[in-house]
Amino acid sequence: MHRLLRATPLLMMIVIAAAALGLAAQGADPLVGTWELNVAKSKYTLLQAGIPVPGQDRAGATGFADVNGTKLYYEAVGKGPAVVLLHGGLVDSRLWDDQMADFSKRHRVVRYDLRGYGKSAAAAEPFSHIEDLRALLDLLKIERATIVGLSLGGIIAADFALEYPGRVERLVLVGSGLRGDKQPPDKDEKEVYEAFNRGAEAFADASMKSGLYSAVRPSTPAYARLRRMMLDNFKALSMLRPGFLKYPEPATIERLGDIRVPTLVVIGDRDAQSLKNVADTLATKVPGARKVAISGASHHPPVEKAKEFNKVVLQFIARDQAPGRRSTAGEPIRLNRKASDDSMTRSFVRVRGNRLIGGDKRPQTFSTPLASRVYGTRAPRAKSLTEDIFS
Repeated sequence: MHRLLRATPLLMMIVIAAAALGLAAQGADPLVGTWELNVAKSKYTLLQAGIPVPGQDRAGATGFADVNGTKLYYEAVGKGPAVVLLHGGLVDSRLWDDQMADFSKRHRVVRYDLRGYGKSAAAAEPFSHIEDLRALLDLLKIERATIVGLSLGGIIAADFALEYPGRVERLVLVGSGLRGDKQPPDKDEKEVYEAFNRGAEAFADASMKSGLYSAVRPSTPAYARLRRMMLDNFKALSMLRPGFLKYPEPATIERLGDIRVPTLVVIGDRDAQSLKNVADTLATKVPGARKVAISGASHHPPVEKAKEFNKVVLQFIARDQAPGRRSTAGEPIRLNRKASDDSMTRSFVRVRGNRLIGGDKRPQTFSTPLASRVYGTRAPRAKSLTEDIFS
């Protein structure tokens, strides 16, 4: 069977079509089943019914997970140690399109739409993203994973590491927010708030002019992709009002010293200043954390600088998976020999092109609450900038 598939791609397509027709004849939808053919940017293929991909030892699963009384849309691909990708508050799991092929070469990669986002069910009542993540891992039988979270996803990832430390192998926080952070708002926040009240199009236009997107030029594929996701997920912003999302107490900023897994902090060097300050705080207060700045990227490095982002994250993961080698909290995680020094427990590494350069300590600073301006109320002290519209 495998030899036939390798020899005749046409036969492979016929077999896939036959399997899909068989599902349809049984009343199943071949495009929404647990197993399906799914091509993202022609970079990777998920085959329905477990049919092998020629030259690759991996199968893909896509579907809806029934957890905590809701349905979460997810996609899993690849084999190996698990990596789970959490998107931010203005996008959905399409954020990770450029990561799935590279990451799944050696890992089982899972991405999903947070509750209320993308294809996942809307949220009718207060809930916990942390508990949704735990339930999804349970359903997929993933005991431990590297958790990669961007912005709002970073907030969820950090709190998950604190609440369920045994489930986290390592942590990657990208342009992350931080609960309990108390910076003043960024200067362009007022314009975005006013645009929010005028609807999705106005909100997207104003947001794309803010510091979060300073490195994203109009008329580029990245601009179109990020704006499209923002429009599609405008519906989810109502969940970000104070009190709707459930988080553990005390606030994350007060417990950063309790994170005991290898941690990488990634920030675009053109991201909003408040988030760069958050990255400094995380790198300073999480034991043994490393900070990497990606040159020429703002708030969404996985889209804006995918090649550089993938290199940095995969290098970090591979370091901890070397045979006979296991990093512990507080131990330096070297991204490569030229980029760091074993004597440094916290390092700032800049990425330019495919190179990792430099290393120097950055002072601790703090970041801000911003969210509640959308709703005209004062944010609770435990809320921070990226728990709302700027996630």
